[in-house]
Amino acid sequence: MDVTGAVRTLGITSPRLTDAELSGAWRRFAREHHPDRRPGDPSAAERFIDGRRAYEVLRDRIEQERAAGWDAAHENLRRMGRVVRGEHADAVSPYRFSPVAAREWRA
Repeated sequence: MDVTGAVRTLGITSPRLTDAELSGAWRRFAREHHPDRRPGDPSAAERFIDGRRAYEVLRDRIEQERAAGWDAAHENLRRMGRVVRGEHADAVSPYRFSPVAAREWRA
């Protein structure tokens, strides 16, 4: 399932999707299409599974965009020389500054 199909399945209209909007759309979809809410509908389970797949596609997309933004921020701070250096430099937050950079920011 592609992102466009996932958006259409969950009925999302917002051009910029956030975690809260995605969760709300999934809850509305699940309340309406859950097989327990529609015991006489044989296709309710299939629609519910499609909705769950759509939710997972969009959630993964949000996580990928968040990771890409985090990597870009880390790289920018690394270029400015503001990231902690050492063997664990890649494991720390890009917003954790070296002591020298912290003094520069306070001044």
